[in-house]
Amino acid sequence: MRGIAGTVLLLLMVLSAPVAAWAQQAPRGDVTVHTVGDSRVRGGDVASAREEAIAAGLVAAVHQVLADLLPPETVAGNFQAINEGVLQSTDRFVRDYRMLAQSTVSGRYRALVRATVSADRIKEALRAAGIRLEARQYPSILFCIAESPVDTLAPRYWWDGRGGRDESVSGAALSRIFAAEGYPVVRPAAAVAAGYPPELRGPQAVALGREFKAEVVVVGLATAETAPQTDTGTAPAVRGTITARAYRVADGQQIAQTQRAVSVSREEPRIGGREALDNAATQAAADLSSQIDNAWTQLLAAGRPIEIVVHGITGHMADFVRFRSALGNLTGVDRLQIREMTGDAAILQVQYQGNARALAEALTQLPLDGFRVAIARTENDTIELQLVRR
Repeated sequence: MRGIAGTVLLLLMVLSAPVAAWAQQAPRGDVTVHTVGDSRVRGGDVASAREEAIAAGLVAAVHQVLADLLPPETVAGNFQAINEGVLQSTDRFVRDYRMLAQSTVSGRYRALVRATVSADRIKEALRAAGIRLEARQYPSILFCIAESPVDTLAPRYWWDGRGGRDESVSGAALSRIFAAEGYPVVRPAAAVAAGYPPELRGPQAVALGREFKAEVVVVGLATAETAPQTDTGTAPAVRGTITARAYRVADGQQIAQTQRAVSVSREEPRIGGREALDNAATQAAADLSSQIDNAWTQLLAAGRPIEIVVHGITGHMADFVRFRSALGNLTGVDRLQIREMTGDAAILQVQYQGNARALAEALTQLPLDGFRVAIARTENDTIELQLVRR
């Protein structure tokens, strides 16, 4: 684009954007934004001024979406990479635009522009520049995909109670992609307490998630089958299909689902089957990631109930009162309630815009005078801790 005037001012807008803008609702897909582009009319050339103003408005639109994707400190710390990977070629992130209004005052031409910006393309450019998009907290995720390779009658799966390892192609592909996006992937190292069928229902998925301390469980079935050959001169075709659903462990709610199928042709059907399963799982990962991300973002924005069990309050009630006050003033905490006080422990409940792991980490950083917080256990939406004198 030509005439990128005011870039420094626009970048200052990015750096001064409030953290909540990107932390609670990171944009996805195509985003429509409205901006104002400004330019100087030189020598009465209004047409050139209009072009420069529109270009400046489109640059501002890309900057606006960028500000919603990254926290200010990340922009500042990676400015050179962002300048080279995004700011130098903003036109490739704008899908379309329309000038809604224009005005010329005192030799300045200003245009009101409505632009559609691809947040996904900006994310790809940021990742290519080595900038991780991990501003928000990602839920820990467990994959339970039963898989039937080519010429296999019974599906293979690791949760049968015999302690087998997950060596499925589709499970490996899902784990690889979600881990690259920043999700903590749970990798079971031990046999499950009880055997489960290959195709898991919602309650069974939740039980497995609790057993391995996952926040989301993805269950499903992947199969690879050879298609009948109609032409003896071509390599056999293999079709890989995966059907998957995702459940939130805390309440058992289904938050995502997908079905994908990919066909490939290879001389060796087993090799083709593995490739087809990998490709189908890769496509399914994109579907699941988008849906899980949206569901988790809504959950974080609304807040979630987290139970905090505080041990060691006998003889230290003053410390407990100061801890409760500090907890109530913590960013993201709302509706602090004392649920129960019995013996040496107290049970609190709060609404928190984040998960239990993030809250536990924040509690250990509280500036407390004379004592500290020692986390004993963090599991799903429960935190157990001890107040320890310094």
